[in-house]
Parts: sequence; C-alpha cells; structure tokens
Amino acid sequence: MELAAFLQPGTEIHCYGRGISAFDVGMRRFISGDVISNTLLGYGLCICRERRRGGSVRCGSEETPNSILQEAGSKRRAARTADTVVMRIERSNEATERRALAKGSKRLYPRALLESLDVRIKQNEWESALRDKLRPTLEIFTALITVFTKSNLLKKAFEVFEQMRLFDGCLPDKYAYTTMIKGCCDAGLYDQAKKLFNEMMREGVEPTIVTYNTLIFGYGKAGLFAEIEYLLSLMEANGITPDTITWNTLIRVFGLHNRIPEMEQAYEGLLAQGLMADEVTLNSLIGTYGRAGLYGKMECVTDFMRRYSYPMTTVTYNIIIEIYGKARKIEQMDTAFKRMKAQGLKPNCITFSSILSAYGKHGEWHKIEKIMRQVRHYNAADTAVYNAAIDAHRRALDFEAMEKLFEEMKMEGVAPDGITYTTLIEAYGRVRKLQKARELQEEWDALKK
Repeated sequence: MELAAFLQPGTEIHCYGRGISAFDVGMRRFISGDVISNTLLGYGLCICRERRRGGSVRCGSEETPNSILQEAGSKRRAARTADTVVMRIERSNEATERRALAKGSKRLYPRALLESLDVRIKQNEWESALRDKLRPTLEIFTALITVFTKSNLLKKAFEVFEQMRLFDGCLPDKYAYTTMIKGCCDAGLYDQAKKLFNEMMREGVEPTIVTYNTLIFGYGKAGLFAEIEYLLSLMEANGITPDTITWNTLIRVFGLHNRIPEMEQAYEGLLAQGLMADEVTLNSLIGTYGRAGLYGKMECVTDFMRRYSYPMTTVTYNIIIEIYGKARKIEQMDTAFKRMKAQGLKPNCITFSSILSAYGKHGEWHKIEKIMRQVRHYNAADTAVYNAAIDAHRRALDFEAMEKLFEEMKMEGVAPDGITYTTLIEAYGRVRKLQKARELQEEWDALKK
C-alpha cells in the first residue's frame, strides 16, 4: 500500500485479523520507539542516539576526527576568547607533541588546536598556527581542511589537500575526502564534488555512508536527481545500506523540489527497511505537503504527532505557522501559535516574523502591536522581525508606527539592512515624501560604505 493511502484517514483494513484504520497502519512504525537523529552532514559527522528507558547509545555510523575531537574536548567547555585560544595552543606545543604526536600514537590533536587554527585563519595568520614543532600528520591536515571549508576558503583547502600527498602517512583518507566533498557541495561546485568522489574510488578509498549522504544532499539541493539515482545504485552495488539520515535526506530534497511521489517512495523505503521515522522526517512531510497545498495530508501528520505525544518542537510549529500564514489561513495560524505557547515552547524570531508577515499581507494590521509586545516579552526581536512589522505598517499606511519601530530598532541595537531601508524608501516614495526618501537612501548608502 502506498503512503498516499496510509495518509487517508478512515480507511479500514485488516492486520492480523484485527480491523484498524489505515492511518494507524501507515504511522505504526513511528511509535515503535523514540529515536532522535541529529545530522551534521558537514565534516562527515553523524550522531544518532536512541533513547530507551533513559539510556543512550551511539549509532553505528561513521565517526570522524571532528566527532572524536568533540568528545575529547567535552570536559573543557569553559569559554575562552580568541586571543586566549591562540596563546594557549602556542604555550602547549611540547604537551601537544608528547600526547598527540608521539611515535605510533593515534590520538588526535586537542580541540584547542582546531579552535586555534580557526582563529588564525580568520586573522589570516594560519601558517603561524602550524609553525614551531608541529610535524604534519593526517589528522592535522584534515583539521586544517575542515577549518578552511568552514571559512569558505575552498581554494586554500584544495591547496592543503594536494600537499597532503607530499608527506609520508598523509594520503587523504575517507574523512579528508568527505570534508572536501562537503565543502564543494556547500559552494555549489557539484562537478568538482563528483570528481573528488570518483578520485576517491580510483584511489581505493572506500566512501562511507556519510560520504554518500553528503553527496545526496548536495545533489538534491541542485536538483540533480539523476546523480542521486546513480549514487543509490552504487550504494546497493557496494553493499552499503541506507540509514535514517539517507532516507531523511531524500525525503527532504524531494520535498524541496515538490516531487511528492518520489518523497513518498522514500518514506516507504524508510519504513520497508525497518527504520523508524523521527521528527526530521515528520517535519519534512509537514513542510512539503503544506507548501503543495495538501493541507489534509499535512494535518494527518500533525494529528498523528499529537495523538501519540510525539514531540512537536519549535521547528515543527514554525513550519506550520509559516504555511498557514502564507495560505491566508489566519485562524489556523493563530491556533497553532496558541498551541505552541500552551505546550511550553518559546516562540523565536522565525515564529514572529512569519506571523507579522502574514498579518501585514492579509490586512490583520490591528494585531501587529499585540504581537510586538510578545516579541519584546520573549526577547525575540531581530532584523527580520522588525522588517516584517515595518512592512505591515507600510501596508496599513501607518507612517507614525512605522517610524517609531524604525527608531526602536536602532535603539535596541538591531541593525537595519537593505530590506529595512527599501521598505521605508518605497513607503515614503508612494506618498510623495521625496525628501525623507532621499535622506534614507543617503543613510543607507553611508552604511554600506
């Protein structure tokens, strides 16, 4: 039975001789346990913990230098300034050599080293972070590549990646390749990511599930679905079984491109493999169905979450509020907002900007001030929230309230951006207050410099 049938409430079928609703059958696997997945497709990190009777275990997915570094540094969480980090690593060269660079040692560098590299790169002084007695190792090269890709310095990352081959014991491994592939995907260089993947295969470096998931997500964002099909067939040929992250990634990218049949097939694949969907899966389904105007299916998923006390997070409610707001379903949006607060969840800037935008575009201008009071109460004001409120007052032709918010924004230390000034300039231009519009344009031009 297809997922579309599962999501039709009221249909009666029989399972083990007992009549139950198709909705319950379709969602049965959702409630067989409580799994929380936290996916960091970047830098080859995957953490998946299964909560059972208060226990916690790590999943069998690939670990990376980053994940090990995070565990090693878990006892050193005290806040440090950038200068302190750099000074600390420079004072501890001998200890670093003794503990991390000893002959035969497989231990990674302390977390402080990665932080120091990050600081040095931002200060354009990364070479000094690697001077003194730190001899090149595979781990330090991987850490450096990670920081370069995080800092959008892909050219530098490629230079270091190529230099790895010049040192004994430093040939790129699966972690280094995956990190480079992730950097290429983030930069939109999908051809380069494909070349790295093919090179990885030629060099006999076996891709991990994290490598495949990273590429699938990158290709999915770009709509390269033929490449995704190739990767899935390659995984099958190499005996690599998709995990929950793989299926969630497929569900998400198909949903982003409104390819609902493929998204539902991916959902069925998840269940057929005996895996359990999590809140990431459900949020993706809610968002896709809502954006496609399939509110019945969307509400089936949200009803399921409430029926079985599945955690509806702030992210879930933000998706629902945005969808209802854009669809002019103000009453349903307000109901979702009330439920969110009644559940004890704290609305954030995304929540309020969606609500204010909906009120402004659909003529609910009398509700703007009430929402802004809640924004202040929850300390959830940011540039997007003020922009939505200012735009709502612009639509209502309430220039006094618009100017008041603009001044409040600056007094609160929230920086206006191009959208703020464009909204104000357009508003004054429409009512022929050209002098005011010119002053704002000059102010914005000065800020851009």
